[in-house]
Amino acid sequence: MNRQLTIDMPDEMHAELERHAAAAGMSLEAYLVDVLIARISREESLRQKNAGKAEETQLGEGAP
Repeated sequence: MNRQLTIDMPDEMHAELERHAAAAGMSLEAYLVDVLIARISREESLRQKNAGKAEETQLGEGAP
């Protein structure tokens, strides 16, 4: 199922995003989806990395 999302933003921001999308050879919609996916992936990677560090710290606390 497809969903539609309306994003309110200043005209200047819209124009800047359109310029970035055009430079990437993408439609504005495709560019925004790509940016969101990249952001979510980066945050998930950081979350997993930080979870691994927390686990290492907990394991290290029991060492003599």
